Amino acid sequence: MTCSIKQNLHKQLLLTSQNISTAQCRINSTTQTLKHLNVNRISDNQKFSKFRIHHQYYRLRSQKSCYFKMSSATDDQIEEAKKIAAYTCVKNHVQSGQVIGVGTGSTVVYVAKCLGEMYLKKQLKQIVCIPTSYQARTLILQNGLPLGDLELYPVLDLCIDGADEVDENLNCIKGGGACLTQEKIVINSSKYFYVVADSRKISKKLGDNWRHIPIEVVPMAYMPVRRTIEKTLGGTCNLRMAVRKAGPVVTDNANFVLDWIFPKTDKNMDWISIHNTIKLIVGVVETGLFIRLAQKAYFGKENGEVCEMAANEERLINRLPFPSEFHQNGSILIIPASMLLNVKLTYSEAITMLGKLQRYSFQEHPDLAPTLLKIESKLEEMEAEKRMNRSHQSNILDYLTVEDK
Repeated sequence: MTCSIKQNLHKQLLLTSQNISTAQCRINSTTQTLKHLNVNRISDNQKFSKFRIHHQYYRLRSQKSCYFKMSSATDDQIEEAKKIAAYTCVKNHVQSGQVIGVGTGSTVVYVAKCLGEMYLKKQLKQIVCIPTSYQARTLILQNGLPLGDLELYPVLDLCIDGADEVDENLNCIKGGGACLTQEKIVINSSKYFYVVADSRKISKKLGDNWRHIPIEVVPMAYMPVRRTIEKTLGGTCNLRMAVRKAGPVVTDNANFVLDWIFPKTDKNMDWISIHNTIKLIVGVVETGLFIRLAQKAYFGKENGEVCEMAANEERLINRLPFPSEFHQNGSILIIPASMLLNVKLTYSEAITMLGKLQRYSFQEHPDLAPTLLKIESKLEEMEAEKRMNRSHQSNILDYLTVEDK
């Protein structure tokens, strides 16, 4: 086979596979085709074994229409994907009079740019921007935005930031820019946290694409922390070294960063437990695990589309500050209304969320509204109804059996 024929065949195969995995990826029959197309080689008696096509895609449970093709995109396509994700998020959520947390990273450049354009055109008025790093502070000033800090504005309306990896439950790994501590402080001071990124950052579970967890540590403690993590959790910890200076990376807080390459496993890792274990080590300032913090994520795709992912309702339920046994047993719980603000839920959102699950009754306390909220679990009631239905079906079957005889 001549070289030109091989090249033409290679181009045709790439073109066909790209068409299937982009324009037609939402068609059920094509989805099945994609599953079989995800191969490491194309073989016709192994004549074409050196032509390799890699197509990885993920179906997101929280948003069934979202598919991501992790292929080799050009730099311009990646930048455009970041831009449309950032612009979509800002235009959907930012309003006049808000206090906004501005994150760190390459995608947040477009967040600041969009905010600056809207502020200059008077589409946004009386806003204040809180930076998560020195880079974010520079972006805010460069785009002519009002600058604030947590001393003057301790409660933010929302924070928009990027991520190194986001799983299908919106759990994130952050810290590639070594600003994880300040980012987490600002995010936890915000009522809402929105993630913006390009589609390369999405994965089914944390660790599929990003193989290390950044950990900010006090400089003198980096070696003891490193040894403790490797001994306790396995894997390898490396001190992050600077690129354009001699020595290690130094954070905005004058600390070092360890990159923990965790052991790879097929099992789902308990990231909350891992985060807590690392945080308890003396000398650790913060980890790059951002678990159960994001409410929504926007991912720009190569074809110019933006996919939105909302936080799973079950996951939001688990964030409510109730005893764990409350979720398992039928009971009534009275809590302060202010506790909902701690988990970034308004009354209407909580009522809507709990109503969709049909497992809880949620209302203001009749005597002490709106100070206290009354929440009732309906699990026992639902289980009793199921048992009654099963018993009723059994009686019908017995009756039919008798009649047949």
